[in-house]
Amino acid sequence: MIMKKLLHNMLLVAAKMSTNDSNDTQTEIDARITEGLERWIAEKGFCRLDSGIDSVAEAINVNTHALSYYCRNVLKIKYLSWRKELRISEACRIMRENPELSSADVGRRVGIPDRTNFRRQFFEITGMTPSDFLEFYSCK
Repeated sequence: MIMKKLLHNMLLVAAKMSTNDSNDTQTEIDARITEGLERWIAEKGFCRLDSGIDSVAEAINVNTHALSYYCRNVLKIKYLSWRKELRISEACRIMRENPELSSADVGRRVGIPDRTNFRRQFFEITGMTPSDFLEFYSCK
């Protein structure tokens, strides 16, 4: 719930930062993208293997260029980096709630089926391995 609210607020703030009274068209596009991404996040679309920018743009009914522009200029992050952060954040939530799951299982659930790739991405975002994360979390 906290993650959902945080992501919702992040998208709203980003959309507000991008609004420009002289360009209603871009404002409307940004609002449509914000709304579409909120639904996509709520549905955990980032966990699907087919969550490339093309399929996400199609799912929220905008063109790929508009979504890429939104990510770079509104969210201030490239799409793939943003999706990686969403996936690893979800992986952390899953691991806290289900510490018995293997990191390979968690990786598959968040759309990163290759164990090595999951471990590398997890380390890039959190600064620790999945097993270190579980050990740290269990000590709290």
